[in-house]
Amino acid sequence: MTPTRLTIAALLALALVISGCPRSSSSSGDNGSGGSQEFTEALQDAVTLVVEQVVAAGGVFATLNPLTDSRLDLDTIAAIGGFGTCPEVDFAASSTAAALGFDFDSGCTASATGAATVSGSVEVNASRQTGVAEIRFNNLQIDDRRVTGFIDALVQRATDGTALDGTVEVETADVGFLRGDLLIGLGDSGTLTLSATTVRVSDGTTTYDVELTAVMADPINNDNLVPKSGSIYFRRNSIDVVITFSRRSAEDGIVQVAVATASAVNFQAVDITEQ
Repeated sequence: MTPTRLTIAALLALALVISGCPRSSSSSGDNGSGGSQEFTEALQDAVTLVVEQVVAAGGVFATLNPLTDSRLDLDTIAAIGGFGTCPEVDFAASSTAAALGFDFDSGCTASATGAATVSGSVEVNASRQTGVAEIRFNNLQIDDRRVTGFIDALVQRATDGTALDGTVEVETADVGFLRGDLLIGLGDSGTLTLSATTVRVSDGTTTYDVELTAVMADPINNDNLVPKSGSIYFRRNSIDVVITFSRRSAEDGIVQVAVATASAVNFQAVDITEQ
């Protein structure tokens, strides 16, 4: 008997309750009293770095969109099969395990990956008994930038997509990395939602621990992985910073940034023409 399934939002919320809810900017440390509340150039650079890393990691997670297909449901998956062209999906399953492959060949472009050119492949090896999957990248490149790392996560089918809850470590060449425990929501409509109490992002030189609250991108409708809703919280030199995304963010790269107790201001965090 198939268990009752929740929505992606409900699954992500439940996992966050279990792991501990994200902090708000008013509940950590000195709430910015250790530094200026002005949106300085250094803070602007920090916001740009953080957003850039989240967008790049989102591009990697978008390659997992085939997991939303009902043919890959671990509860009902067939013994063998395949479908699709970008990526070409193949799978084989026993009563206890399933092996999935997403092959982007020498390079193809799909709306689910924000119109990025993706090459290489993704391998998913999952237990049908526990739902735990090991996800690995084989010569995966996104717009000619190589992706390395791994995802080890519990894969759960929701009523409106698929949720992954586990540990990620993904690095995009010439951009940076995102590491930590992360909740990934892959919507049936192609949306991508990220939530985490703490993940680490870095461009290889500067590193920040950030909290992600329902950071959602809609690559199919926006042709990019820039979030259209949700927020990111982090601290720089004891100063609280909250980045809030809106529909405008995915259209022109403008986000709202609140520094400590100051009112939020608009900031160009992403050059949409480069996405």
